[in-house]
Amino acid sequence: MPSPHATRPNAIFNDTSSDGWGKNIAVQVIRRLGPDECDAEVGPMYEIIRADGQTRHAFRDELRTLAGNAFSLRPRYARDLRARRRSRMLARLAR
Repeated sequence: MPSPHATRPNAIFNDTSSDGWGKNIAVQVIRRLGPDECDAEVGPMYEIIRADGQTRHAFRDELRTLAGNAFSLRPRYARDLRARRRSRMLARLAR
């Protein structure tokens, strides 16, 4: 049975390996892999799932987010930091 993640694609996957899925495949990025699951020297990797339920790991440069989607390949802390800065700036302007 396919995962519920597979019904909500939020990225386009372009496989760089010769035995891969191909180009321009709509996928759901499930999560960022931890440091124990990938080689930190090659950069961040993500677990992705296709509409048919098949999963695999992908490098950041193989993924492109879909327009208008809330998903971001940036680390969560970067978004949180921007939100805190924005709220502090708005608070200062309101004084």
